[in-house]
Amino acid sequence: MSAAHAHHLLLGRFVPIDSPLARLDPRAKILAAVLVLGALLMPRSPIAFLPALALFLVAARASRLPARVFLGPIPSLGWLLLVTLLFQVVFLPGAGEPLATLGPVAITEPALVRGLSLSVALLLTLLFASLVTLTTSPIDVADALRAGLAPLRRLRVPVEDFALLSMIALRFVPTLVEEAERIRKAQVARGLRPARGLLGGARALLPLLVPLLEGAFRKADHLAVALEARGYAPGAPRVAYRALRFRAADALALTLAALAAGATAVLALASRGSP
Repeated sequence: MSAAHAHHLLLGRFVPIDSPLARLDPRAKILAAVLVLGALLMPRSPIAFLPALALFLVAARASRLPARVFLGPIPSLGWLLLVTLLFQVVFLPGAGEPLATLGPVAITEPALVRGLSLSVALLLTLLFASLVTLTTSPIDVADALRAGLAPLRRLRVPVEDFALLSMIALRFVPTLVEEAERIRKAQVARGLRPARGLLGGARALLPLLVPLLEGAFRKADHLAVALEARGYAPGAPRVAYRALRFRAADALALTLAALAAGATAVLALASRGSP
């Protein structure tokens, strides 16, 4: 992965690097991520996120991906995390003595702790989801969803079609990000000045969105033609090229995820019970 790609949104990008994490069964990785992400919804104190953070560091090490892949996009997410924090501080102040005042806004300890907790939870959620997609090909994700949702076939749920749509959606995310970057660079090369401020940035989205949507619809049309040419029929039964096998390493990964999720839940309940 190039240095430029390291600053893009990680979700949906697959990096074909052989590593212990990449060799895990995709069902184990997805289930482990679901366990941890479910536990991230509970904490009200940043300290409760330490087990999940430790698990992420271990998993990132096992992925053998360079640190810039994870650290590069964080500055671009800063605005999202800051808005989350400010929303909690400004609109949901809560009870307690104000720690500081910003004009008419009083910053209280409960609001600050809650805002920091939500920001950390959002950041860890994006990092865990990105870690799964970085080490799992879209085809493996589709196979895992098809295997995991297989019992729903009895309820006539189109499992195969849902798995295919999930694979296409994951594949389109990095494609659209790269297309948006190419359009932005082309517009700057033609004399478009970068917008400044929140209002200017909103206005600058229009000349970017129009060609981006046009390109997305064109790619979707080409994809539909390719599927029809290969005999795709909605609802038709399909078989997987590679059989999924659950090994001891997958059980270990699930155990570590369950321990991290349990520790996060225990710390969350302890922080809620403390005065």
